[in-house]
Amino acid sequence: MWRATRSRKQQRRQPQPTPEGTLLAALPKEIQDDVLARLPARDAVRTSLLSPAWRHRWESVPNLDIDLSGIVRSSWDTAASTLQRCAAPIRRLRIHGVPPGLADGLLHVAAGKRPRSVSLDLPAAASGVPPHNAAVPSVFACDADALAELRLGGCALPAPPSGFAGFHALNALDLDGVVFTAENGCVQLEAMLAAAPGLRDLRLKDIVFRVAAGVRWVIGGPSLRRLVLSLRLAGAGDWELGALPKLECAHVFLNDPPSDRDYIQLFNALSTVRELKISNLDSLTLHQEPIVPGSLSREFKNLRVLKLDTNFYFLSTYISTYCLLFKAPFLQVLEITDYFRGGKIAEVDKVAGCLVTSLMCCSFLDNLEYLRMISISCSENDMYFIKRVLHTARNLQEVSVDMFQGSRKCAQGASRELKESQRASPQARISVKYRDSVCNA
Repeated sequence: MWRATRSRKQQRRQPQPTPEGTLLAALPKEIQDDVLARLPARDAVRTSLLSPAWRHRWESVPNLDIDLSGIVRSSWDTAASTLQRCAAPIRRLRIHGVPPGLADGLLHVAAGKRPRSVSLDLPAAASGVPPHNAAVPSVFACDADALAELRLGGCALPAPPSGFAGFHALNALDLDGVVFTAENGCVQLEAMLAAAPGLRDLRLKDIVFRVAAGVRWVIGGPSLRRLVLSLRLAGAGDWELGALPKLECAHVFLNDPPSDRDYIQLFNALSTVRELKISNLDSLTLHQEPIVPGSLSREFKNLRVLKLDTNFYFLSTYISTYCLLFKAPFLQVLEITDYFRGGKIAEVDKVAGCLVTSLMCCSFLDNLEYLRMISISCSENDMYFIKRVLHTARNLQEVSVDMFQGSRKCAQGASRELKESQRASPQARISVKYRDSVCNA
């Protein structure tokens, strides 16, 4: 009996819940806003269930992150209503997988909220080209003083309205599968880049201009730090690189170009980068004149990481590869990927002779620390290249070899051959992988 009475007294001493049922309500409004803004918008809206006083609290919170991805069709009206009630500015807006007919309407509502980041990705048509009704003119209604990041995928971009001066606050632009429907689409894109002097991050993939034949346009930017170009479609026109004085990282997919494409100018424009990836170099050099020694006027003095799609089967391909390596005296990481899988290889002996003479005094080996060979067959030329690196690179830390599954040589045999080779760096680790088998030399 005594214990039961005491227990009831202890219960009476317990602190009562705050009137609104949450400690968050006791915080200053500025802190409440900051806490709610860090939540996904869906969770911020759910705080309306806490109490009557919190029913509309989320509507006054600025800088919400709004993600309209993965919402079923029956909920789009609710999503649009929620978007309409959000406070301005919106920090991030993400609209992915929306039916094309609804996308521009949602974007139009969001544009009035001065979003700082917009990411819109529409499902592509069966042909891989966005349908005509996927135009998103409401992009141009976004506040040019607020929009800092713009990512568009699988949509059509019409001409901007008269008087539109561009998104001058933009620091990141990503266009993937975007069709420019205006006749001067390339001029439109050039103007978009020129209007954003602070643009630091640019990615252009599979964009298409309505009129592309004979069109030449320039990609440049005084503040660009990171550039990704994968313009593999003929509708991208004849692009070239302009001045990129602050470029640090670049990934360029070399498509099959017109005969007058100036690849010497392209590589000279990339000479400031610290990290460079060149895709399709092997395929390109089979149909183009190789980059010959002395043609590149600038050294890649900042280059520390180089990734190349290349091989040691064709002389033109190897010469171009060697010229790039020769211009990178401070290279630390080299990654070579071999995608060649067919056709008659008729120049292996010529490449072998060129390997012997060219690698004897190649300065890129002086600072090399990591060599990665991906999807290679471990042919005689492949093995000679790796052995030469082992024999010369005094700072080498690791050699990683990943053989493609159709290789006739096994991992054990390749590992044994490399283990017996001379090493300038005794601490260098060597691993050879073939399917699920990994051998350390």
